[in-house]
Amino acid sequence: MQQRAERRHRRIEVFLPAQCTVFAPQVPQEPMEGKTRSLSPGGVMLLLPAPLPLHTRLMVRLGEGPDLRSRVVWAGHVFRTHLGAVRAHGIAFTRDLDASALKQILRAARKQNNLRIPARFPVAYDNLEKQGRGTCFNLSQTGMFIGTTDLICPGEELIVRVAAPEIRDSFSLWSRVMWTNPLEGGNFFPAGMGVRFLELGPAEATHLSTLLEDLRSKTAPLGPGSG
Repeated sequence: MQQRAERRHRRIEVFLPAQCTVFAPQVPQEPMEGKTRSLSPGGVMLLLPAPLPLHTRLMVRLGEGPDLRSRVVWAGHVFRTHLGAVRAHGIAFTRDLDASALKQILRAARKQNNLRIPARFPVAYDNLEKQGRGTCFNLSQTGMFIGTTDLICPGEELIVRVAAPEIRDSFSLWSRVMWTNPLEGGNFFPAGMGVRFLELGPAEATHLSTLLEDLRSKTAPLGPGSG
């Protein structure tokens, strides 16, 4: 019945990072990281690394949007992805999203609407305070997921240096951290961070396009969204 009620709205396919926190006053909970699959004014389909019981009350944040009071109305199949096993959940919002909030979330999703390409190559990164190394797990024209335990806080800007074996010359990309998944987060996703590229110059855009074309020729894309 709850699932039918949620379907009074048209669903829109949306791929965004999501954070879910079990809503229990005076009981601190670590956010669970996930990804959206579809969205409507009344709720969202989330892919999460661990099952949540029906009727669990949550605070859900989609991308950079507001916190939304929600509850679990169904839990579905387990999917195998390059980031591990995830389970589909139907999440109903306590109050329907108004038109402006829905547009804001969809606008953020459109910015990420590029196909992710699976990849495995080393990267180095630094900002004014920290340096680190990691592995690019997936790449798009707008961002990448970097597997690492040496995280930089969301919102911080950094330089990512790419030295993939598919290219002869390394290059650097000015980026911003959009979300992180710490190892101690308790989920099954790899520790790491999603970054979005900022203001690519002609040389950087050419290097990135060349690398993406080479990766596309060797594998199939994973779907929209990345950093």
